[in-house]
Amino acid sequence: MMGCDLAHLSWSSSPSYEWTGPSNFTANSNNINVMEAGRYILTISLDNGCKASDFVDVMIDTLSPDLRLEVSGKLTCDRAQVDLNSFSSIGILTYDWIGPNGFTSNDQNITVSMPGLYTQTITLLGNGCTTTRSIEVEVDGLPSMVNFTATNPECGEIIGQINIINVEGGTGPFEYSVDNGNTFTPIAIAMDLPPDTYTLIIRDINSCEIEDNFEIEGTATLSLAISPDDFIVEGDSSQILLTYNKADSSILSITWSPGNTLSCNNCTAPLAFPRTTTDYQVTVIDEDGCEEMISVRISVEENEIFVPNVFSPNGDNINDFLTIFNNNNSIANINYLKVYDRWGNQVFEKLDFLPNIPSEGWNGMFKDERLNPGVFIYVFSILLSTGEEVIVKGDITLIR
Repeated sequence: MMGCDLAHLSWSSSPSYEWTGPSNFTANSNNINVMEAGRYILTISLDNGCKASDFVDVMIDTLSPDLRLEVSGKLTCDRAQVDLNSFSSIGILTYDWIGPNGFTSNDQNITVSMPGLYTQTITLLGNGCTTTRSIEVEVDGLPSMVNFTATNPECGEIIGQINIINVEGGTGPFEYSVDNGNTFTPIAIAMDLPPDTYTLIIRDINSCEIEDNFEIEGTATLSLAISPDDFIVEGDSSQILLTYNKADSSILSITWSPGNTLSCNNCTAPLAFPRTTTDYQVTVIDEDGCEEMISVRISVEENEIFVPNVFSPNGDNINDFLTIFNNNNSIANINYLKVYDRWGNQVFEKLDFLPNIPSEGWNGMFKDERLNPGVFIYVFSILLSTGEEVIVKGDITLIR
């Protein structure tokens, strides 16, 4: 009988053989392999002219074995292995399994610990016919990931908290622990956590667990210091110095108020040019949410006739010009204003103009070029309303 393997026919004799069979089959050997069912006739001839014939009927047998696979359950956190069982009702068989990560086995039934697709091929030894089936080994909802936010203590506080947003995988309801599993709670928020490193443990209804680490970081308070109150003559300036106890990179904002008489309103060392006594307040905010304020007073003494000792011709409309100011109308005319560099070269001259008009003064330019910062000498002649002429000399610092 011919199965899924080739049928092998033989006859014990010699010396001459002649086979005939279905589909005009012929052969001249004593043993033949055939792949088609039907009657095959052998004729044997001897040298003396004698002949003998016989036949054999090759039957078809391509019946494949039946195959059914079963799995004993799903993998869970408390079931690390499952059984895969193979069932067939026919003949003597061989077994070949393949599975995840190169898994192979020749056993009929196997025990596995890896999820994935497993495939078994069985071969019926009687005819070589095969049957192949596959079965999936599944994991029953193990927790795979937890999403949460850890909140550090607010400025000056000593406790933070963690909020569990959601758990991926697993079977709810869930319980949570932040004390290494000593206690669990169904509440998805843990408060009153001092600065430390914690292990968050999530446990589902099947007692399957997942862990993740988080840290609650402490925050230092923000402390400010500022230069002491200062006293200046009207027209002069005062440098204000601000310091704090944290790194510059941790400071989000610095805001001075009022800022219209400061060289900058978001720096730590502004130059103040108040015309009247002014209280300057600065507000500092850091990355931890700390916000602190501190203030300084710059007192200004009135001066009937004054010239600034510093000016900054940078186009910000604050102290951009060197000129003469008068607050009681005692100056009838400014006869001239002359400015010299430190080598005695005259860099500016203005004749016959009135006080209190900044644009009438010197803008820090010479021959349409911006001069570098430095100290310059000025001399001016004024005609008082009393008819008296007064000549004043001094120096002024140009800054950029």
